[in-house]
Amino acid sequence: MVNEDILQFKEEDYLEDVQEEILNENHTNYPIVNQKGIYLGMMNKKHLLYPNKKKVILVDHNEYSQSAKDLDQAEILEIIDYYKIGDISITLPIYFRNMPVGSICIIIYNML
Repeated sequence: MVNEDILQFKEEDYLEDVQEEILNENHTNYPIVNQKGIYLGMMNKKHLLYPNKKKVILVDHNEYSQSAKDLDQAEILEIIDYYKIGDISITLPIYFRNMPVGSICIIIYNML
């Protein structure tokens, strides 16, 4: 027997968009489905407490003012820049490549 009223989420839903709905429910697990309604897996309320951070590599900048919104909530994996060292603050060691060249393209080319 299939219950059509089960609270489920689509794979493209953002956690922050469904957070309030999940916290107001008494369930612990919620099914995740694709656009066709095919089951893909489960999401647990613990995902709200310990969400995976988005992983980013900053290229051609290393300042918060030049970065995407909410960068402070992401995990910075690497910084590749050629001009100056900015105000980015990190908690874990990362690769930081900064070279005195005229273009970021030269650094990327040399990395290949």
